[in-house]
Amino acid sequence: MVDKNSSPVPDSEVIERLCTVSTATLTMALIQQRVKAGDSVLGLYPPGDDALAAYRAWIAAGEPASG
Repeated sequence: MVDKNSSPVPDSEVIERLCTVSTATLTMALIQQRVKAGDSVLGLYPPGDDALAAYRAWIAAGEPASG
């Protein structure tokens, strides 16, 4: 698929796959930070309600390195 300038445009499946990979990478980055800080992986993965709330706050804060 191309746009009006004949530039290639990825289809929706490719875009969705890229977004999923990016989200998974960010989620793993937060989990790694939290575990390194001493948190248990239980409840972080698979994420429980508290972990999801922490993830949303982390994203809203600009994904700080401190987690």
